Amino acid sequence: MLTFSLDASSLPLPWTSSGRGWVAGNSHITPYPHAALEAFSLRTPRSSVFVVREKMGGRLAANTVAEIALPDQDLDGQLADLLQWPLNIVVLVCRSHAATPIKLYSGGWATAPLCLITQGQTLHGHWDVAQLYPLMRSSADFGRLAYLLARLGTPYSRTTLFPEIHMLTERASAAWSPGSDVSIEYPPALPFSYPRQTLDTADVPGMFEQLMSASIGRWFSPHDDSVAAELSGGLDSAVVSIIAAKRTSAPIRTYGLIVPGETGQIQATRRRAITDLISAQDTALVAAEFAPFSQARRQPEDLMVPWGEYYHEAFGALLRQARQNGAHSILTGIGGDEISTLLWSEIAPQQPSMSASEVLPSFLTPTAIQALLDTHDKLDPAPPGAAEASYFEAAQAGTAVYLRAGIWPLYPYATPEIVEFCRSLPTEWRRDRRLQRHYLQAAGLPASVYRPEIPESFTPLIDQTLREDARGFITSLFAQSRLAERGLVDRAALLRAYERYCTTDYWAESDALLEAVVLELTLRTIEERPSGSFG
Repeated sequence: MLTFSLDASSLPLPWTSSGRGWVAGNSHITPYPHAALEAFSLRTPRSSVFVVREKMGGRLAANTVAEIALPDQDLDGQLADLLQWPLNIVVLVCRSHAATPIKLYSGGWATAPLCLITQGQTLHGHWDVAQLYPLMRSSADFGRLAYLLARLGTPYSRTTLFPEIHMLTERASAAWSPGSDVSIEYPPALPFSYPRQTLDTADVPGMFEQLMSASIGRWFSPHDDSVAAELSGGLDSAVVSIIAAKRTSAPIRTYGLIVPGETGQIQATRRRAITDLISAQDTALVAAEFAPFSQARRQPEDLMVPWGEYYHEAFGALLRQARQNGAHSILTGIGGDEISTLLWSEIAPQQPSMSASEVLPSFLTPTAIQALLDTHDKLDPAPPGAAEASYFEAAQAGTAVYLRAGIWPLYPYATPEIVEFCRSLPTEWRRDRRLQRHYLQAAGLPASVYRPEIPESFTPLIDQTLREDARGFITSLFAQSRLAERGLVDRAALLRAYERYCTTDYWAESDALLEAVVLELTLRTIEERPSGSFG
């Protein structure tokens, strides 16, 4: 939501408005320039507080950098009130006394979490971690690279793949004093709601629609003529698009990527059924025309974020089209899987899982496997928040591609009222995603939408890219593997695994190979950024 550089020599100086943010000597604080956000400062005789937050529904007036004067004794109460804001918010507190740490606070959403790094007597923060690469003095952590290569994901954590870069997770606070590293304090875990019985007369789908409509109303008023929604053709985005269309007076715009092959043909048919139902103004791009990994990534909009969207060539093009059409924000279906999560006690007993040695990529070195095992207990995940951890991971992954395109992403499935409602539902409403399927069926959509034989998946796009479109480029990446140079993979084994995947029906290592491509490109991105530059 903002970028900043805080230089120790500037901290005693007065802050002044720059028109785009605030400056003091060599220091600056710059809010992300977007119509969905507002920025202001609170000033006391001994402190300056800078606030960037999402506006409530429909408040899309021009951004101003306002200033509010307060007595010192009112500051703590104001801070507490600010952090109760029901949407995204980041608060930065600078005290004029040099011995008092700089403090940063994040609200409970963390749509665009800040990444933080120190450089000598300066603290830098940015929503796009790639902009901090030139400031790193060390490379990615060996054990965490091994963890990623084993397809175990990137935990949502204050500790990132890069030892020098920290992330301000939801509800967390950070403290920094010149000459020291950043320390981030996690908040307490939020309580978890458990299923309850519903009355026989309860209208569960009707209540769900009311809550989802209210959630969307956090950002869009009923008279907003710029409502936009991602529409893949899957359950979650279909539900959001239909409810958004119901509550707005103007036609909404929908945006989607069409994947290759039969899956894409079926997807396009499902999308047409939905857009016809809601009279949406639809834009669909053929994803294969923007194949990922077909070339090196050197431009600012292409810089690789290892936990980000790996098919952002196509996704970025779609978002830029939305921006050209007048969209400032876009509703997503992210979080829809999470509202149907079953408790362990609700899941039927599973077959014993394979041992770790059977599922690890064949090209990992023994050193990498040991590092993976050693890292597993040091991951430091953030405590449970209002939504499932996988939602926060997904929001973190989308930050760079959305904000680079000038679009602010919206996540109605992660609003507290939707999460609370769905966690409280009996098992039968969450199992097999009955709630969304029932809602779409009742809306009049065909079974091909609410119970598709071939579900939504980007696998055809990634498969075509890895096996065909980018095969030569990826082969050259692996032949000069930076991961091999670091001792994480066996180069010959990596090339053999990739050749087998490209020429046979062996799919078992496709995810690991995709992860290897992402990390190879990440390491090259870091190499190619000019050292010492920022932004």
